Amino acid sequence: MSRHAEQFISQSLNSESQLPSANELEQIVRRCMPAWHACRFSGFEFMPGGYSNLNFRFIRHADDEAASFILRQPPLAAKQVDRVFERNWYAALPDRVTVKPVYFNVQTGVMITEFVDAPLLVDVFSDCFNSRDLVHYIKKLHSQLPTTERRFDPLAQAKHFVDEAPIALPTGLRMDATQSLHRTCHNDLNPWNVLVAEGGWLTIDWEQVGQNDPIFDLVTLHQGLFCPPDELNEVAKLFLPNCDDARLETAYRAFWLREWAWAKQQLVLGNERSEIAEQVEVAYERLQALRD
Repeated sequence: MSRHAEQFISQSLNSESQLPSANELEQIVRRCMPAWHACRFSGFEFMPGGYSNLNFRFIRHADDEAASFILRQPPLAAKQVDRVFERNWYAALPDRVTVKPVYFNVQTGVMITEFVDAPLLVDVFSDCFNSRDLVHYIKKLHSQLPTTERRFDPLAQAKHFVDEAPIALPTGLRMDATQSLHRTCHNDLNPWNVLVAEGGWLTIDWEQVGQNDPIFDLVTLHQGLFCPPDELNEVAKLFLPNCDDARLETAYRAFWLREWAWAKQQLVLGNERSEIAEQVEVAYERLQALRD
């Protein structure tokens, strides 16, 4: 990847005016996919839904056929992501669970996948679904995931964000809760990572996958949809009948600490999108409510 391409990856997270041109994106695609040398490309379009990665949709024209793809450009700061593990994980996942890459670079994290013409869960949930649908989806998803020895601790990740920025924890926030490790979880199961496809919901963005308490995935999706926190206890019991209040609060606290710390770190790094500033405020309010 060229020096210029690396620069716009790191600079463009908070400014669409600095996004690369269609010609620059085409050159990246051609370097990634030499087998597409005879193809024509068009329709390069920035997809604004991603918080951490830059995503671009484009159309590949081959003979008389046209197909749409997504080019993912991770920021340079994502050094903590194990790209070899991520590539191998995509290979191990069943086809019915996710959209598999046609190209993956373990050095840069650049990935190309086919574009799936399906709405994001965040855009259709309130009109079409309810919390019971979330429970059904996560139970099915967890039952289909391969096992892994890799562990994921959201509190350790939050502490990493705090230390790396560096930023100070607000008074009263603590990171000393113990996480239960039970089974393979997605660990970033927000509603922007779920495609509501006709053949079944597809789950994308597997950078954080690892062993964790499965209740964390439920909390992540439920709270990512801004469902009422006072409903969460009932939903958790539907998901895991043996889930007690302490276990649920541990996952809830860990989720909002991770959301707060990541968003604060992004602001320090210059990713000043309004959605990220709002995430800092909402996460802080939810954490403070635990103390009241």
